[in-house]
Amino acid sequence: MMIPNPKRQSNKTGRFNWYSYYADFSEDFVEAILRSENIGTNHRIADPWNGSGTTTFIAAQFMCDVIGLDLNPVMVIAAKARMLRNKAEIS
Repeated sequence: MMIPNPKRQSNKTGRFNWYSYYADFSEDFVEAILRSENIGTNHRIADPWNGSGTTTFIAAQFMCDVIGLDLNPVMVIAAKARMLRNKAEIS
């Protein structure tokens, strides 16, 4: 399986580029990693440096139980907002 470049690509639009964060992984990278490890509904994903929430956002789409933590309170708000949008897309 080919794992894409982990850096966010600047030519992405829509939900793929909703918030620009310098340390962000691309959603394609996170999805490829989760698929390569057969991650799914019976898994819990913890991201102790959650940042803008890319890992928890994609893992939630895989129906995983997700936990994201970050010391930066602004990024906690950004990640929570991203997850609210994720729930709206599912329902």
